[in-house]
Amino acid sequence: HGEAFKFGRKSEFEYKGSNALNYASCSMIHNVKPLDGNQKNSLADFAFLSNVAYLNNEAATNSLNEWFGNGTVFNLVTNVTEFKTEYQEKEGIKSPVEYKLLEFPSQDLMVVAVRGTYNSWDTLADMQLWSSAQLAQDVRAILPLGIWWTDILSHIVKAISVIENKALKDVSYYRETTAFVELLRGKGYDNIQIVGHSLGGGIAMITGAQTETSAIALSGPNNMISRRTFIPQITPEALDKYTFNIVPDRDLVPRIDDLAENYQRIKCRSTSNNPISCHTGMRSLCEILYTCGSNGRPIPCDCAKKEYHFGKPTSTNGAIFSQECPTEENK
Repeated sequence: HGEAFKFGRKSEFEYKGSNALNYASCSMIHNVKPLDGNQKNSLADFAFLSNVAYLNNEAATNSLNEWFGNGTVFNLVTNVTEFKTEYQEKEGIKSPVEYKLLEFPSQDLMVVAVRGTYNSWDTLADMQLWSSAQLAQDVRAILPLGIWWTDILSHIVKAISVIENKALKDVSYYRETTAFVELLRGKGYDNIQIVGHSLGGGIAMITGAQTETSAIALSGPNNMISRRTFIPQITPEALDKYTFNIVPDRDLVPRIDDLAENYQRIKCRSTSNNPISCHTGMRSLCEILYTCGSNGRPIPCDCAKKEYHFGKPTSTNGAIFSQECPTEENK
């Protein structure tokens, strides 16, 4: 994406949050440090960063400053570029995986934001890394007492991966992100978190489990059945301890493979004949803001799209959102 996200000014518009019970993880606390000290926004902040991973660096910097405020977070482009060049030359590969390193100095925190499915090569990676797990799930679903097979599915998927070893190695994007996080730890950065949407979320959770780093995915494919296919292999205990997945209703991608212990289901308000829209990262961010409340974060203009079914945010001073976000859909 070439353009920064567009927002209504945070001082003029807000989502107050649902009158019903909010999502239990609106404010993530256990083992997850707030990005700028504002615990109320944890879930929305991680969903936002998962979306930022798709932006070019200039657009990402502008969007980060709009969301968190100038000087709160820095996009360390050179660190990533230098590592990618050195790593890929050393490994003799040219990996299309893209990620950003975001520094929050006041929190002594580094966040690695991994881009999700963006082109046909990424789609191929999705299919190859998780196709065996999806097949195992399908077989389990049709077998009598199929749930009894769950414990051995990871062994079956591992056996299939041995046959596909070369093809899987070519799309094992997680190897680079895992090496990058290990490099950061080697340089003394102890406070690291990883985020990503879709494929980026799946990679984030693999790297998180391998490096014992908190990983928050938005609509990411899971890794419980496929855990033995990764190098190094990951354990159920690591997935349960270090990974978290945000799972929108009717989104098919986070239903690939079995969920680990920590996840949050959220609503998808799209029409029943448009389930693909439930995988949209911006729609999920808007859902979290709408239900949890914006709590001082700016409202993306996209949230007022008619197809999203959230309605316009509340004005705090009589300002008109459609004038702040003058798109045809918001008029």
